[in-house]
Amino acid sequence: MNLPFYIAKRYLFKKKTNNVVNIIALISVFGVAIGTTALVIVLSVFNGFEELVTNLYKSFEPDIKITSLHGKTMQADSVFLNILAKTKGVASYSKVLEEKVLLHYNEKQYVATIKGVDSFFDETTGFDKTIKNGAYFYNTPQKNIGVIGQGISYMLSVGVNNTKPIQVFVPKKGLAGSLNSKDAFSRKAFYPTGVFSIQADFDAKYIVTPIEFTQELLGANKNEVSAIEIKTNSSASHMSVKKRLKKLIGEQYIVLSQVELHEALFKMMKTEKIAVIIIFTFILIIATFTMASAIIMLIIDKERDILTLTNLGMDLNKIQKVYFFNGFLNSCIGSIAGMLIGTTVSWIQEKFKIIKLGSGEGFVVSYYPVSVNATDLLIIFTIITIVGALMSFIPTITLRRKLLNTYRRTKS
Repeated sequence: MNLPFYIAKRYLFKKKTNNVVNIIALISVFGVAIGTTALVIVLSVFNGFEELVTNLYKSFEPDIKITSLHGKTMQADSVFLNILAKTKGVASYSKVLEEKVLLHYNEKQYVATIKGVDSFFDETTGFDKTIKNGAYFYNTPQKNIGVIGQGISYMLSVGVNNTKPIQVFVPKKGLAGSLNSKDAFSRKAFYPTGVFSIQADFDAKYIVTPIEFTQELLGANKNEVSAIEIKTNSSASHMSVKKRLKKLIGEQYIVLSQVELHEALFKMMKTEKIAVIIIFTFILIIATFTMASAIIMLIIDKERDILTLTNLGMDLNKIQKVYFFNGFLNSCIGSIAGMLIGTTVSWIQEKFKIIKLGSGEGFVVSYYPVSVNATDLLIIFTIITIVGALMSFIPTITLRRKLLNTYRRTKS
C-alpha cells in the first residue's frame, strides 16, 4: 500500500479541525470544476461550428479536387477517367466546368459563376440536399435548365418555374476587345428549376447547370473541364487518396483536399481553438491558486499529525507526498466533475437545442451547434493534471523546509 496516498485520501474525506480549511478546500475544487466545465463547453461549441462549416462545404465541394497546372481547363478523356475509377479510395467523381458569366433578367444584371456539372455531382457532394425551393435538374432530360443560389435569386428577383428564362453572357475567346456585343459575347438562356441555399459565399456566387449547357456556352468540347471533383470512401484518408492520385496522374495536375481548398479558414479555426485553450489554461492556473492555499491551511491544521508521523520515522519525502497527493486528488475531482458537467450540458444543448443564436434569422442554424470531442477531453484532463500537480507541489516545498529546520533544531 502507498502510505502517503492512503493518508492523503483520508485527509480528503475526513472533516478537518478548522472548518475554514474545509471551506477553502471546497472552493478550490469548485473553482477547478467551473473552469473545466467552461472549457469543455467552449471547445464543444468550437467543434460544433467546425463540423457545421465542414458539412456546409461538403454539400457543394468535394473531398478532393483535381485541376490543371497549366491553364483554366483540361481534357478529361476516358483514359484519364479510368485511372480515377481504379484508384483505391475513390468512391465517385464528377466533371465540372466553371466560368464567370453575366446574368440578365428583366432589366437586372448580375455577375456570377456558372458551374456545369454532370449527373454524378449530387452523389459526389450531396448538392441535391441543399435545394430549398423547386427541384434539382437531373430529374429531367432538358439541358437549358439550372439551379441558382438564394442570393442570386434575390438580386435578380427570380424564382422557379418562370416563363421567362435567365440570359447568360460570356466573352468569346479571342474577341474580348470587340466593340460589337453580338460578336464579343456568347449567349444562352436557361430556366431555373430550383433555388439552393448553403451559405452566403455560395448563394450569391453560383448558378449550377448541366455540364453540356456550360460546354456549349463556352464553346468547349465534351471532354473539356475545369476540374474533376472526387468523393473518397468513408474509410479512406483524404491525404492517402490524394498521394495515390498525384502518383498516378502525374505532375501536370494540381490535387487538393477539401482542407487545402480552404486552408486559410480551417487554419483560422484551429488557431482560435488553440488561443481559447491557452486563455482558459491561465484561468485554471488562477483558479488553482486556491488549491495551494487549501494545502497550506491543511498543513497548518495537521501540524500535530506531521510531528507524529516524523516521530514514527516517516521520512521528509513521504510526508511531502501526503500533502502533494491531497492537492492532486482535489484537482482530479474538480476536473472530472467539470468534464462530466460540461459534457452533460453540451449533450443537452445538442439534443434539445435550448440556447438559440439570437432570433435565428440570417444564420445557417438557429441554435449553437455543439460536439464533444474525446481528444479535447483528454487534452483538458492533461492540462488540469499538470497545473494541479504544479500547484500541489509548490506548497509542499515550504513544508519540507519547515520539517528540515525542525529536524536540525532537534539534532542540535
